[in-house]
Parts: sequence; structure tokens; C-alpha cells
Amino acid sequence: VLEFDMQHSKEVVDLKRFDVSPTLTGFIDGQSVPENASAEIVKCIAPTDETELTSLYEADLDEVDGAVNAARRAFESGPWPRMSIDERNRILRQISDKIVEHAEELAYLESINVGLPIRNVKVAHIPRAARNFAFFTEVARQA
Repeated sequence: VLEFDMQHSKEVVDLKRFDVSPTLTGFIDGQSVPENASAEIVKCIAPTDETELTSLYEADLDEVDGAVNAARRAFESGPWPRMSIDERNRILRQISDKIVEHAEELAYLESINVGLPIRNVKVAHIPRAARNFAFFTEVARQA
């Protein structure tokens, strides 16, 4: 449980409310990367009180190459390059809508991750993320 002091009012965040694995692996080409026993484990630490939030297996060169190759394949032969602007805009708008829909949870997670007061993240960072996706739907229409 983490406590945040937002201008003298305490807000308690129960990390157990979020489904975060104790140690995370990568996600490449639509699949979770298997745990690599020889990989270095990097701890994710909350900057407010140095609580360990989770840890990550550091990617090795093969995993990085696999991620780059998967991204290249997706770019060259995946559905995105063949979609119309309207289809792409629909997807970007859905992402924006999902950010708004899950704003509360995202705000808590981001505030824990970067150490900012939840209030700041709720009123600035999360709405800005949603607006960025909405903005690019407009830019794509003008291109």
C-alpha cells in the first residue's frame, strides 16, 4: 500500500487492486516472451517511497532482434499499411476513448510509476494522452 500526500490530504493506493505480475517479460509478435533464467532482472521502484512495484527481465540481443523483425514484418505486411485513413482514425479514436474510459486506473498507475501526485496525473497527463491520439486522427485527415 502506498500513501500519497496531495497538498496535505492523504490518498492510499492499494497496489493489489492492479493485476501486476511480480516479474514481467517482454511481449513480441503477439506473444509473451518466456522467462530467461540468465537475463538480468531490473526492478521497477516507486520513486515516492522506493517500494518495489514489479521487476522486468531485461531483453537480450535475440529478443531485441526478434522485436525489430516482428515490427518490420508488421509494418510491411500487417493490416495497418493497407488500411484507409478512416479505418486508422477509427482505431486511434478507440485508443483515445479507452484512455478516457480507464483514466482513473491509468492515473493511479502512472502516479505510482513516476511519483507525481495523482491529481496532477488525472487532470493533465491522462487527458493529454487521450488528446494526443485524437489529435493525430485530425492530422491524418489533413494529410
